[in-house]
Amino acid sequence: MPTAGSPTIYTLGPEGTNCATAAQWWLDSRGDSKASGVTAPRIVLHETLEQAFDELAEKQDGYLLSCAAYPDLHTLIFTRLGDMELCDSFIMPTHSMVLASRTSANRIKSVATHPAPQSLVASQYHKVFANSNADAAVLCSTGKADACVTTVVAADRHELNVVQDFGQVPMAFLVHSLKRADHAQG
Repeated sequence: MPTAGSPTIYTLGPEGTNCATAAQWWLDSRGDSKASGVTAPRIVLHETLEQAFDELAEKQDGYLLSCAAYPDLHTLIFTRLGDMELCDSFIMPTHSMVLASRTSANRIKSVATHPAPQSLVASQYHKVFANSNADAAVLCSTGKADACVTTVVAADRHELNVVQDFGQVPMAFLVHSLKRADHAQG
């Protein structure tokens, strides 16, 4: 179990993900980000939630924050039933989800997207799958796709042009902790 006043939140990155924003919101709502006299809480970003949980399990110093729309969340939860448990949840709006491009809209042939919002990609485009919405912006900005479905924050960070704004999405976020020994035994 995490030590009081200094939790680490493991979640999906890179910077600009809805999960990273939700992690900061959760820390702020608990007062953890303003802890005085103790180590400041950290948010550690990973390519996948599976990698995030693996680090949490190794270091045993915090929480895993996931998004209810994460495509394989059920697998993550059920393969780790003996190790983790749901300890909190909340709903908050995501950043505006956008179709962003590094080229003009009429030249888009491929769109990078995380599997969760892939239905926002029009059928005429080739989909390039990314590990997160923010990672989709990275793939677009580095030329691996012409456009991306991403957060407006990630689009701005990578200086992409917003082609279409899908708006914010009310989203459930889940906070998981490691099972304590007394819970695991029964």
